[in-house]
Amino acid sequence: MFHHSGFDAHICESIREEIWLKLLGNACFNPVSLLVGSSTDELIDDLLLSDLFIEMMNEVLELGHRLNVSPEIDSRQRIAITRKLGTVKTSMLQDVEGHKPVEIEAILGALVSVADLAGAPMPRVRFGSYESEKARFVTWLFARVIQRARHLRSKASCKDLNPVQKMLRFC
Repeated sequence: MFHHSGFDAHICESIREEIWLKLLGNACFNPVSLLVGSSTDELIDDLLLSDLFIEMMNEVLELGHRLNVSPEIDSRQRIAITRKLGTVKTSMLQDVEGHKPVEIEAILGALVSVADLAGAPMPRVRFGSYESEKARFVTWLFARVIQRARHLRSKASCKDLNPVQKMLRFC
């Protein structure tokens, strides 16, 4: 029915793994893009943020294992999938720019609630999940960006800096 209507639809053997695969991207890229104000390609190009995505995705994958949901992918492979999409402005970033409510609770709040039930700490994901935690998350994130920028400042000119570093005026 979907194919006849022009949709690129396929049957998957395990819908839970497919949903978890989508959640890997949403739970990681959405909150960081919201806070930094950049598209996914710019975020992935920043080595510091890329490391953060790996850590966050590893937490989500670990939670999945606890719940017997184990997509056959690792964090780097999932990041590569997003990388191939090119410039993507996440839905949370679009919501903020459009002055609409942000779906933090729908994506991260639900994930953190499940993590609580499963006894999974998920510290990186939690930092992006609730309004009360945003200040600590931003502080932690930008401290890491500043650390990386200081390292780059001694080795690169302004034209070599990524959008996050330029935004923070490290040159």
